[in-house]
Amino acid sequence: MARGLVLSLVAWGIAYGGLMLCLPLPVPGTNSLPALSIIFFSAGLIEKDGVFVLLGLLFSILATAYLIFTFLMGRNALQWIWNAIF
Repeated sequence: MARGLVLSLVAWGIAYGGLMLCLPLPVPGTNSLPALSIIFFSAGLIEKDGVFVLLGLLFSILATAYLIFTFLMGRNALQWIWNAIF
């Protein structure tokens, strides 16, 4: 668990979560899922527990899906406003 591919996965997951936390999004809840993924990845690394690593991966995937959903809905809202005004 502490070597090889799994350690690389955990390291990339923590780095990806950190990058997602750096995004300046004004939408509530955008920092919760990346923070939870970092917490679970870190706990899995400390405890050498694969369940926590899988939970970190799950929360990372959910955070990415939520981020994509937020961007798409924001783009649709801006297009709707633009079409309503002009």
